[in-house]
Amino acid sequence: MMLSCNTNKLRGSLHFNHSLKRLNTWRVGGAAECFFKAEDADALTYFLRYCVADYPIFYLGLGSNVLVRDKGIRGIVISLGYGFSWIEQRSDDTICAGAATSCAQLARFYVNHGMSGLEFMVGIPGTLGGAMKMNAGAFGGEIWDHVAAVETISRDGTKKRYMRDEIDVGYRYVDMPADECIISGEFKRSPSTEDKTRLQAQLKEYLNARNQSQPVNVPTCGSVFKNLQGSSAAQLIEGCGLKSYTVGGATVSEKHANFIVNKGDATAADIEELIAHIQSTVNARSGVQLQPEVVIVGEQHD
Repeated sequence: MMLSCNTNKLRGSLHFNHSLKRLNTWRVGGAAECFFKAEDADALTYFLRYCVADYPIFYLGLGSNVLVRDKGIRGIVISLGYGFSWIEQRSDDTICAGAATSCAQLARFYVNHGMSGLEFMVGIPGTLGGAMKMNAGAFGGEIWDHVAAVETISRDGTKKRYMRDEIDVGYRYVDMPADECIISGEFKRSPSTEDKTRLQAQLKEYLNARNQSQPVNVPTCGSVFKNLQGSSAAQLIEGCGLKSYTVGGATVSEKHANFIVNKGDATAADIEELIAHIQSTVNARSGVQLQPEVVIVGEQHD
């Protein structure tokens, strides 16, 4: 038994053996043994306090940057509901936002209120919680360059607040306790010297650049591998002639080599095999071991 509470008192949706295929951007994978979508922070706190301690917990946002294996996820998958999607100004210096707020929403909020610095986030296909967890970035910007503090919730439902200087961050890396989930962030308010029209034009430029260089409106996870200092993963993959290389229903994008596209009938096993093939091919040719940016979760394939 995973829960020791009266489930009728839960605020949110609770499901067992719940398919995750439509809840990740690759559109693959199996089911969650238990899936809970919490309405808000109080609902999440209540739920966590009654979870049996030895069951693993995985937090799922919009489902980008994650590969759910075909056998699914043992334990509990938690999604943050609408009560975690909000933005507000709490002081002259700080903008606060919930973890389920999309990166694009925060970028547009900044611009619409005459602030700059987060325009690069308009094209990041995920929520703030996941973006802060991995220090997501684009076009030379990274989210933790703008974070003042974060609020987390631990496995037992305890909330904590960390200031920026308490967290060690790097390229696609954030050193935080593995059993804590970010539920909100505080961002530095940065008034712009440019007018709103110019800032809005910058958003469009970033979106156009993304649409021209990356596959859109097809199932991908975003970038599969981390870039290396001085060279991009895409260049290394393309240099090995791997564009359009296919395993089952998964193929390396012809448009951008660091993207793997589900052609419609891919399995998670297809994608994982393709990831391994790319790594071995690039390593054999260039001596570089590509590190996945995507998080692979779930029970191992047979």
